Amino acid sequence: MWLWPGRSLFYNKHFSENWYNEGIKLVEEFEKAGMMIYRIQPEDRAKWEEPLKGIEEVWVQDMEKKGLPAKRFLRNLKGFARKWSNNTPIFPTFI
Repeated sequence: MWLWPGRSLFYNKHFSENWYNEGIKLVEEFEKAGMMIYRIQPEDRAKWEEPLKGIEEVWVQDMEKKGLPAKRFLRNLKGFARKWSNNTPIFPTFI
């Protein structure tokens, strides 16, 4: 089997950039079609995030009870987000 070193990094970066760019295009199309897009201002973000506090831990506990490595999965997910997000609007406070 032929392996291309760094292939997964290439695809991750490519996918992340395309996901972000396509999201921007969709928002623009929706606005042109008359849809109201609400953007959370940085000073309001805490109000939106407050009700979600603790939800990750509940999910981790539920998945760990099922024998799934949720804590490791979430740690890895956050690590990938930190590495690939470059603080884009998709993951600005995810990490």
